[in-house]
Amino acid sequence: MATGRKAEVLKEILNLEKEYPKDDLISNYADFLKVRDYLHCNQFNPIVFTRLIELADEAWFSTKRVNRLSLLATIKKYLVSVEMKQDGLQKPTFAYKKHPLTVEIGKLVFKLFKNTFEAPQKIGFKQLDDARAICNRIIINIPLTATEEEWLCTNVSKSAIILNRVLRYPIKSAIISKWAKDNFENDNYRHRRAELLSWVIDENPNFKIDQPLLIEDFEYMNRRDRQAIQDYKDEMEANKVIGAELDEFFPKVKRYPDLFDDEDSLGFNIEEDADLRDPELNLVRRFYSVPTKSLDKENFLSPLIPDFNEMNGQFYKEQFTLYNITMIWGIGYSRLNNELKTELLKSYNSNATHRSIMKVAKRDRNISLMKFVLEIIEF
Repeated sequence: MATGRKAEVLKEILNLEKEYPKDDLISNYADFLKVRDYLHCNQFNPIVFTRLIELADEAWFSTKRVNRLSLLATIKKYLVSVEMKQDGLQKPTFAYKKHPLTVEIGKLVFKLFKNTFEAPQKIGFKQLDDARAICNRIIINIPLTATEEEWLCTNVSKSAIILNRVLRYPIKSAIISKWAKDNFENDNYRHRRAELLSWVIDENPNFKIDQPLLIEDFEYMNRRDRQAIQDYKDEMEANKVIGAELDEFFPKVKRYPDLFDDEDSLGFNIEEDADLRDPELNLVRRFYSVPTKSLDKENFLSPLIPDFNEMNGQFYKEQFTLYNITMIWGIGYSRLNNELKTELLKSYNSNATHRSIMKVAKRDRNISLMKFVLEIIEF
């Protein structure tokens, strides 16, 4: 296998040639090792991709020495290419847009995702998050069968990744719509109100949420943020106490050679400080602007937290607009056709909601909605 500069030149050549790989390019793990660094430089061959998926599935429970994460990363790199847009941002392009995957391949792909949750010990703790992130990327926008949809809904509480795959599933699903209705007032999903709403609207386009529900959402998210802030403060205080106690017993680490140390140290001082990292402050992500203030005014590195007094006044003053914006995004996230979306969205258009309407129109490439906005907009 080529290495170093030779490998770089070979990749450039393959990128330019863009050959269509032979169907039998990969028959076993040894074949995979030969081509893994260059496979993504070739054109997409669904048969080769299928073999990769099968190989990864076989390897997951194999007792042989295999690099499962490397298999997953190669699958993703072969499936998802990255294009550079004119504005300098990267745009992922999925090969299956031109080469639709069969239902059977979709099931195999999903099985890899499922394995990271049902048999995580096979990948190793340090690689698990990467494996889940890769598998999550692979199954985005892939329609599944009822069996996989049921698994997602049953296991939604296990991970934010699974929750995203449920709420952002690309096509209508009676199974997910039922789950959304059953969990419409579940505290765990209040911060995803518009996406939940979209699944109810899929089956009942005329459905509207009650205003009091948004107030309940708002107050719940406030309680959750306050608790997160208190937990953060408690953890920071605990770190200070532990740090002070350890500092009394352990010297500061020396990460440079100590030529005068004793022979047993091999020339280095190996005593280390305890690694007391700052905790994470996990606040609710909201779809409206949140006025903030510093948690500690005397520390410029202190995280920003919601200014609850100002936010409360803002919310109750603008709650009717926020209601309309929630409905706009609920309709926008739904899987209804653009014609029906346009008719439903017309009644929520105003100067205060115009920006949200246009975002939905751009997201859906909804020309009829844009034309409607153009006709009524005030210049």
